[in-house]
Amino acid sequence: MTITLFEDSDDKMLQVIKQVEKITEVISAKELDINESFWREVVIVKAEADPSLLEELAGQYNFEILDKQNHGLFIIQVAGTSQKIDDFLQELGEGKVIEAARTGFTALEK
Repeated sequence: MTITLFEDSDDKMLQVIKQVEKITEVISAKELDINESFWREVVIVKAEADPSLLEELAGQYNFEILDKQNHGLFIIQVAGTSQKIDDFLQELGEGKVIEAARTGFTALEK
């Protein structure tokens, strides 16, 4: 499990790690250095999109079309950094996204 904590205080961060380590099922807890780990997020999006726009975006973004429904309605899975996902959603266009479910960060040390 990845817990994302935005905290400037090292003492508060260490306190969170200590509390998480007390949970019986936790094997270990540690802080990951952003430069020494990989951080990703996944979003599943239901959107109205022109197939030609999706072809154009395919070169820039890591996505998979999970389902195509009537009238240009697509369900798309996008994986990458949060910024990349934000950019993809913006390029789809305002008002085109019907629904989106995001995982939040997951990370793994190099």
